[in-house]
Amino acid sequence: MGHARVLITGMNGTVAPALASELRTRGGTVLAWDRRVVPPEDEHAVDRHVRESAPTALVHCGMGDPRWAEHLA
Repeated sequence: MGHARVLITGMNGTVAPALASELRTRGGTVLAWDRRVVPPEDEHAVDRHVRESAPTALVHCGMGDPRWAEHLA
């Protein structure tokens, strides 16, 4: 995996923390988000944080709020 920077939403759930642990084990950098870090209702904050964090991949596990999918698509 090397220098992958993977943005993962939904870090308060079950799947995201397990995925993050596996990615870190394989040498990836995990950018962990939940609604406390970036509120899904704030489209500008989501856009800004994606640009600033510059992930090479995004895994959307934040299933509790459909706005995550709208803004991250």
